[in-house]
Amino acid sequence: MASYLPLMEITFEKAETILVVTLKGRLDATHQNVMRDAVDLKIKSGEAKYFVFDLSELDYVSSSGFREFFYLGHELARAGGKLAVYSLQPVVKRIFEIAQFHSAYPVCVMREEALAAILPPA
Repeated sequence: MASYLPLMEITFEKAETILVVTLKGRLDATHQNVMRDAVDLKIKSGEAKYFVFDLSELDYVSSSGFREFFYLGHELARAGGKLAVYSLQPVVKRIFEIAQFHSAYPVCVMREEALAAILPPA
């Protein structure tokens, strides 16, 4: 019997100097490196250092997947960048609240709010 592993999809969209990353599916131990590698590539290539994560289609995040946001926030800060998240589903939002993610990075309701929260200096 074949096993089925739900995929996590990642898409990128440029919004001026900010890269909007949409995550769809599950961010767990199986998929955490997919997100890390994809975003690390964008950072190292110099394509962006300001990231906004659209989590409206992220159905689940495990503790190992959640740690990736802190890792990426740390990497971006070292590069002079920032990150924000927005549009969290209730189950994902609960994880972010328990860990008090908002004390380190902006957690927003709407895309425009998230973009404004990390807007780079002119």
